[in-house]
Amino acid sequence: MGIKGLTPLLKRFAPSCLINRPIDFLKGKKISFDMSIYFYKILYSPMVAEKNLNLNALIDFIQQNDIIPTFVIDGKISDPAKAPELYKRMLKKKQIEHEYSTLMEAKERQAMTVSNLSNIIYSIVDIISNDKAQLDYNIKLKDTVSELESFLSVDKNRSYVISKRLSSSYFKDEKEIYENLSPILFDLNIIINQLCEKKSDSVISQLTDYNTQLSNTYNTLLKLNDQTSYRLDLLLPRFSHNVQKLENFFFEIAKQKGLEVVVSNGADSEMICARLSDHSLLTPNSSKKLSSVSAFNSFKSISVCGGYASASEDLDVLAFGGNKLIRSFGLDVKSVLEIDRLIALDELGLSHQQFIDLCILCGTDFTGKIPGVAKISAYNLIKKYGSIENILNSPKYVQKKDQIKSIMDYESVREIFSGHNRPFSSTIASPRII
Repeated sequence: MGIKGLTPLLKRFAPSCLINRPIDFLKGKKISFDMSIYFYKILYSPMVAEKNLNLNALIDFIQQNDIIPTFVIDGKISDPAKAPELYKRMLKKKQIEHEYSTLMEAKERQAMTVSNLSNIIYSIVDIISNDKAQLDYNIKLKDTVSELESFLSVDKNRSYVISKRLSSSYFKDEKEIYENLSPILFDLNIIINQLCEKKSDSVISQLTDYNTQLSNTYNTLLKLNDQTSYRLDLLLPRFSHNVQKLENFFFEIAKQKGLEVVVSNGADSEMICARLSDHSLLTPNSSKKLSSVSAFNSFKSISVCGGYASASEDLDVLAFGGNKLIRSFGLDVKSVLEIDRLIALDELGLSHQQFIDLCILCGTDFTGKIPGVAKISAYNLIKKYGSIENILNSPKYVQKKDQIKSIMDYESVREIFSGHNRPFSSTIASPRII
């Protein structure tokens, strides 16, 4: 979850709030880590084969750099305000799974076509290099060409889904390759028939020309097949891996290393990180029964004091009131990006409440936004009118106010970001491993 377009907005209007820090700068500083972000970064990375080892290495990297971490984990009970976004994520996961299966079929088609093309190309080379035409060899070549021609004839009726997804461009490229290949195979069949009757210099010359075209098609299709395989590697982690297994492994590591962990139930982990980076104090409800969740049996409740910043890729931390956000943190990084909310407010010329309104106008995962209003126009509107209420009462939007309010529940989102009526002492389990 995040605020759409906020980073480029800050880069343009509040550049001083974006500070590149060497990793050594974090030495001795207490940082709260929004671990759900790092779990998914590890799971989604096709470059990380062994997920558990990578997570263990990340924690070792934090400790080796003398960073004092508090790890914030989403509990079993999610924030009800996240329900619409979680539903959208579920649908997106299903779409990705469908895209993966469709691409897998495409990969198999491409591999079969590449194999047949390879056989045809080498057969033609053998025929050209021999002094005499071998009838059985020519018939075998003709059968291979006819088989591939028949496949392409059936395949042309297959529907290609056109979308903005990268996979769609692969399907279109594949279709174009097959459309160009069909007439070549048709002509090649005619030449092979001539070859079966009599081998001549003109027939060999034509075979040579067509073999060059087939070789070019082969190389193009082979490249597309490699791209398809790479895309499959990217998509697979996005629906096949179970984050719960990685979380369970994290708790095992936390127990071994004695890490400080906060488990958030019914509240945003980004909100907890924001409170911690605001030097607040989290005190769990002593009546909270951690034994109700088996993974937390080894914990005891403590109070957790705030620290320097929150490490997350989620800009919601700033909307929740976190003073400093650390982005681009990962295994073996040399530097990170620090975003200072207080500097941002000063350069933007906004109060924190106006900043929340700006975030809502930019777009959050909690509600819709005003159609046609992007980050720059959102900032200009807040600077001119001061609040969403004033914007909706302005001449441009007053007649659309009810319609906009039906898709943008800004009052509820304000409460979410402001923490009103959200007593996290009763919803947060704040454990430390013993």
